[in-house]
Amino acid sequence: MWDIIITLLCIFISIYLWVTWNYDYWKKRGIPYIEPTFFFGNIKDLILMRKHLGEVYADFYWKYPDEPAVGVFKMLWPQLVLRDIDLIKAAFIKEFSSFHDNEFQADPGNDPLLAYSPFMTKGERWKALRTFHSHNQSSGKIKGMFPLMLEVCQDMSQFLKEKGGQPIETKEMCGQYTTDVVSSCIFGLKSNSFQDPDNEFRKKVLKLFERTWMFNIIFMLNSLFPIINKIFRISFLPKDVSKFFIKVVSDFCDYRIKNKVRRNDFLQQMLDENEKSDVPVYSHQDMASHSMTFFLDGYETSSTMMAYVLYLLSIHPEHQERIRDEINEEGVIDYENVHKFKYLEAVINETMRLYPVGLAITRVCTKDITLSAGDRKYPLTKGVIVAIPTFALHKDPAIYPDPEVFDPNRFYEKQPPPQFFPFGMGPRTCLGKLIISVKYSKYFYVQCC
Repeated sequence: MWDIIITLLCIFISIYLWVTWNYDYWKKRGIPYIEPTFFFGNIKDLILMRKHLGEVYADFYWKYPDEPAVGVFKMLWPQLVLRDIDLIKAAFIKEFSSFHDNEFQADPGNDPLLAYSPFMTKGERWKALRTFHSHNQSSGKIKGMFPLMLEVCQDMSQFLKEKGGQPIETKEMCGQYTTDVVSSCIFGLKSNSFQDPDNEFRKKVLKLFERTWMFNIIFMLNSLFPIINKIFRISFLPKDVSKFFIKVVSDFCDYRIKNKVRRNDFLQQMLDENEKSDVPVYSHQDMASHSMTFFLDGYETSSTMMAYVLYLLSIHPEHQERIRDEINEEGVIDYENVHKFKYLEAVINETMRLYPVGLAITRVCTKDITLSAGDRKYPLTKGVIVAIPTFALHKDPAIYPDPEVFDPNRFYEKQPPPQFFPFGMGPRTCLGKLIISVKYSKYFYVQCC
């Protein structure tokens, strides 16, 4: 009996020491920190889903309002939450070579469609993929796809006319729009989500972005214990969704090559590269993976932001009227003049301030470094995570007076404050920036207003 008790006691002590051995990390460095609780560290509310990510980081942000940064623990691991803009710029821009990795990663064997996502890759592989996707999502490339976007806008306009003033589920409509635009611009596929909302492509898209409890567990495991995903071959994407998108790409590639069909879309750009080379540069799976990156950049973030913009305009009709006046003054709407809608752009920016896509942005310290803010030094070791508490910064009254008020004039014909991070900061800024804020989303708002 005593043997069992002693064994259990030793196991408990070992677990306790393993969990808490690093809880003095910030104390040893003289950095203000929030006292962690056993196992959870400082993210108990997040793990138990009592608060969302933005609220948790807002709690960290306001714990030491006069400090440039505050130390916390993401369960067992130390994390530095940055409050000072100079510290943020140092980690995300000036010293980017020491913070160039995200904390999430995908295993190519488990998630082949995420293997080429810059968000999920690190080091030199990330750099090469970033260059590829930046080139293929440039303003010039997007401009060539603009007629495809306009075609979807016309479908949406017809859909709204047929509804005749009936109530519409805005998030669903925005999802249908982005599904059709991105499927057309990537695959050359006309998914017709407005006419046929239950089409197979739309179903797979909804499943792809479905946030089940299992997805949340997998996502957190990847962040905290990435080795577990690899050992147990856990994938982010449902297997049937991966197979579906690979088949779509394969079928379209074979059809275009066989029938000598060309379209001005993302898939065609990769087919053209293959034609220039004696040996194909991209396999069908490579193309599917690159296409998935484009899709992930252009779908969820865009549809969510569009829904928030329409929601805010519906409860603030005076701003909608001002946008209408701006549109009527311009007359013809095309790719060249859509950037002239300055008030519409201010409305989009104010919406992204209130409802940022990234509630917090993190980077992994890839080599030992010391950051400075005034007289305060922050010595960090490899593996420590630094974070921008975007949600909190966007609601700080010292930066944005009356932060809960929807006021597009904060951004109208003005440079945003440096503490404005709708797409992140530095070289790893969200690739979907051009897609979300500049062109095809603006034309969507023009149609809706």
